[in-house]
Amino acid sequence: MKQLNLKLGELDKRLNKVTKEVKQTQGEQATSISDIQGNVKVLTNTLDNNTNNVKTFVLAEMKNRDSKKNNVIILGLKEPDNNDAESKEVLFAEEDETLETLFNDMSLGSEVNKSVVFRKRLGKREGDKPMPLMLCLKEPVTKTLVMNNACKLKLRRPNISIRPDLTQTQRQEEQDFIKEVRAANEESPKDELWGLPMKDCRPGRIA
Repeated sequence: MKQLNLKLGELDKRLNKVTKEVKQTQGEQATSISDIQGNVKVLTNTLDNNTNNVKTFVLAEMKNRDSKKNNVIILGLKEPDNNDAESKEVLFAEEDETLETLFNDMSLGSEVNKSVVFRKRLGKREGDKPMPLMLCLKEPVTKTLVMNNACKLKLRRPNISIRPDLTQTQRQEEQDFIKEVRAANEESPKDELWGLPMKDCRPGRIA
């Protein structure tokens, strides 16, 4: 009986030890699960925020591009003499004549000038340098016509150039594309696709 009690006492101690170890393990597992759940929640919130930011950016970019889709920007076009004695109507008429002459030099008819919805000088005046002139045209086809004939200015008006009105994202995409084409041109023979001159890779743009 005495020996039996001793064995029962040893078994009881072992059982208590095992019970403590099980409880400790369960506590650690519970802590680990709680930590994992917390991390998952943080990641989910971060993902939701990033998704919302991307959606907001994409919508704003699409709206910005849509507002610029019919615009062109003329660089180097002389501004009318800003005489205080002259009215805005007179200055507007002078600029209108300048544009008419410019489009004639591009072999475009007067209809292009008539398709200008509105125009605006951009930026701030720097000395005698003309401010860029933004034109908003009625139709995308008119913008395409202007861009496709812009190369004719290189001989007739080398100090004037025309480019599309791009968003900041579009400008960065274009810069990346130019770098890619130039790098490919350095590595590829001229008769391969990537070996085209820059002016052929970007229709309507001046290299």
